[in-house]
Amino acid sequence: MNALYRPQQEEHEQAMARITLYVAGDAPSSRTARRVLEDLLGGEAARQQYRLIDVLAEPASALEAGLIATPTLVIEHDGAQRRYVGDLCERATVLREMLDSLGERSDSRPDAAT
Repeated sequence: MNALYRPQQEEHEQAMARITLYVAGDAPSSRTARRVLEDLLGGEAARQQYRLIDVLAEPASALEAGLIATPTLVIEHDGAQRRYVGDLCERATVLREMLDSLGERSDSRPDAAT
């Protein structure tokens, strides 16, 4: 009976974006990026919506992802990948990138420019 529900779950997982933030320990830019991303994703619950990888603790992950700088935000959706490098302080740009990667038109959203 569980096998009947598995394809629906897989479809749901494929429809969701995978958000990963690569940071370098507790560096100021890494702290800022975490704070901005959590604000954009809705505060405290945001930690469950993205994966945080500290490249100092997991250097193989950085090499595997082909990273050359931190912090780096990686958004994967429907086989496409977008990367945003930096502390994410340009919130409007980050929000547009996130919405664009999910296939939404950010220029039609009134809050996209803030």
